[in-house]
Parts: sequence; C-alpha cells; structure tokens
Amino acid sequence: MTEQRKESILDEAPTRPQLKSSSARVFDLSLLTVLFGGGNQTRTIDKRMPVRSTSIRGQLQFWWRATAGSRYTDLAQLREAQTAIWGNTTQSSRVSVSVEAVSLGSMMPCAVFETNPQTGRFRGSPFWNDPFRNNALPYALFPFQGQLASGGSAIEVEPAKFVRELKFRLKLQCPVELWPEVETAVWAWVHFGGVGSRTRRGCGALTCPQLTSPDEAAFRQKLPTLATPGVAQEWPIFGETYLGESGSDGISAWDRSVGELRHFRQGVNVGRNPGTKPNRPGRSRFPEPEAIRRVTRARPNKHPRLTQIPDTAYPRAEMGLPIVVHFQSPDEGGGQEPPDTTITPARSNPKQPIERMASPLILRPVKIGDKIYAMVHRLRTQPLMAVELRKGNVQVLETSDHIRGPELANYPNSPLAKSPNGSALEAFLRRIQDNGFRKV
Repeated sequence: MTEQRKESILDEAPTRPQLKSSSARVFDLSLLTVLFGGGNQTRTIDKRMPVRSTSIRGQLQFWWRATAGSRYTDLAQLREAQTAIWGNTTQSSRVSVSVEAVSLGSMMPCAVFETNPQTGRFRGSPFWNDPFRNNALPYALFPFQGQLASGGSAIEVEPAKFVRELKFRLKLQCPVELWPEVETAVWAWVHFGGVGSRTRRGCGALTCPQLTSPDEAAFRQKLPTLATPGVAQEWPIFGETYLGESGSDGISAWDRSVGELRHFRQGVNVGRNPGTKPNRPGRSRFPEPEAIRRVTRARPNKHPRLTQIPDTAYPRAEMGLPIVVHFQSPDEGGGQEPPDTTITPARSNPKQPIERMASPLILRPVKIGDKIYAMVHRLRTQPLMAVELRKGNVQVLETSDHIRGPELANYPNSPLAKSPNGSALEAFLRRIQDNGFRKV
C-alpha cells in the first residue's frame, strides 16, 4: 500500500513575501538504492511524511555551498551570499520548496537477530535481509543493524526498517535570475546526495529523468561547470568523481562502490592479514590498533607487537570521524585487549564539545542514460590536522598529528603503499583506479 501526501513549507517562519518575476520547475524523483531514516525520530521512517521539504532544503543548501559557494573565499562572504538566496532565521528564503505526490513502498527490517537453539540466547551478529545479504552493503549500514543487551539475552535496539520504493515530485519556485545556481544545486544533490540517513554511504540515492545526462560524455562535460577550481575552503566543495562498472541495477552498483571501501579497510591481504579461523579475521595492517595498544598498555599474549607497523599514527581518520574501536577478546593465551576507544577530531580548546568529521568520500550509484554506474566522489575539504584518542567517548588518552606521512607508505604490506604521501584517502583512490574505476 502507498500513501500520497503534499507538503509545503510556506508556513515556515518568517513569513514569505510573494515571489516576483519567479518561475517554478518540477522534478520527478525515485530511489536508486534504499531509504533509511528521515523521520522525526532517529533511524525511523515517517510513513505520513517520508520526505520532508525542510530536509531537502538543507541538502540543497549544502550542495549550493559545494558548487556555487566554491567561488567565495571565506565564511563571511559565503554566509552573506547564502542568506541572500536561501534566507535564515530572520530573512525569508527566495526559494520555495515543496514535496508532492509521495508514493512510499512497504517498510521492512534490514536484519533480524536469530537465537541459538542450544543456548536460547540471540546470536551476536544479525542475519541481514535482502538486498543486503551476501554482499558488502552491511559494511556501510552497521548503524542500522540493531544491538543486543549484554550477554545476548534480549534485543536492546531493533534493526532499523527501510524502503526500496519511493517516488515523489519536488516543486521549486524562485526568481528567474537565481535558477542557474539553484538548478546546479539540485543537479548535484540528485547525483551525489540523497534523502534520509547515511547518504554519503549511498542510502537514499536518487535519480531524476529531467536531470539525467543522456550519456557519459554529457555527464563528464557537466562536472567541470559545477564548482570553481582551486584550493579547499572551510566548507566541503565539489571535488573528484570516479565511475566504475555500469549495469542496470542500482543495488549491485552500490555494492561495488561500498565493496571497494570495505576491501581497502578490512580486506584480506589488503587491510588485514589472513585469519587463522573462518570466523576470526587476521590482524589489521593499519597502524591504529598498534597505536591504541601502545597508549593503553593493553595487549593479549597471542598478539605480540608487529614491529614493522608504526604505532603512533591514525591514517584512517582522514576517511571520517569518529571511529569507534572495539577489540575482540582473545580466545586463549592470556593478556587483555584494550578497552573500547574512540578517535575524534582534535579540539583547540578542551572545553569545546566533541566534534564529528563527515567522510569526504561519497559511495553510491549514479544513473547516466539507461545505465547505472558504481561511483566514488571525493569532496574537496581541508586536511585533518590532528586527532584525539579517547577511552570510551570521554577521557582523552592521546592527541596526535600523525595522520599521514611517507613512512606510512613504506613499511611491509602497508595498505597505504600506493600513496607516496602515506595518505589513506590518496591510497584508496589510487586503488579503486587499479580496480577499474576511472576519473571523469
């Protein structure tokens, strides 16, 4: 069963004046992947209002900053220009956004927890439902998998629900002179953003027949017009796009993009050594585990120091923060693994709140003509300069600026070997090009 709903934000404060010399355009949108979240409550879909015009307005402002906003040199100029178009709490927006004709498919849980018939307790890992079974997608969807209570006796957080089918009509109205910038933001949002939660990992990816490029050549020609070339600013700017194999299925193309990241970070003989047991992955080839063991002075006897790996660096921080690190307890041999730790951006003042750093990598499918391509996009951002290692999410154990460096590319079996600068982002992008992705 589907539901139809029309939503308008004309009642958003402050009162909107009538738009003069304006024109309206309509865009028909549908999902390429799946929708998670987007409702008033975290991890939930609102059946009555699965797509909110307020959320779309926020997305359009982000992609306006990433495209038209690239020509400004500081935040003050950017805010002034953004307010002139999109408004703020005291000034009305010159762009009217409304969502119409929403058609929502059925909601299903992404996974289930099964019980062990011998113990009567729930198994530790959930059983993923289609279309997330036997592919790389759970690697990007772990926030939605749910959580068991301690000991596995009960489900503390149920796996989140998702929908595969969603269609809606977006109506925008603005002064004629604003359309070049507004439509560019819409184009970028449709091709690189999405709706709902976790859009940088491909959830809520969209397609729109009015905006789809007829072929790869047209898509390639469009990209240089989106943003001004130059150095990164204090806000994310449209950057580099890489296309992989094409097909007719958005889910399989999405799986290809996510699979590249999973293989880089966790793949056997890339991010990890081979394991000794099928259910026990081998030790990581990245420096973070050795750094955490050094700082916490905790190490199981069966995991002696890997002396070839630097134990002072946190290179994967470039790919997004926070990183929550949990070590599995050793089966045998004695000793103790470190407690749960979290890697967060470093603060200039310890009284500042803990911050997040969204990943500069976007992994999703994109429709071009009648084909659907796997895609990776790297946003242009300021380089991360330092991180904090925390016990749990509170006590700061170490502050480090060792995030990249040639020495991180030169140790045996380094996952960063493809980057002369020892950069995780650079190494990942070079690896996907070796695996068939091409920069466009």
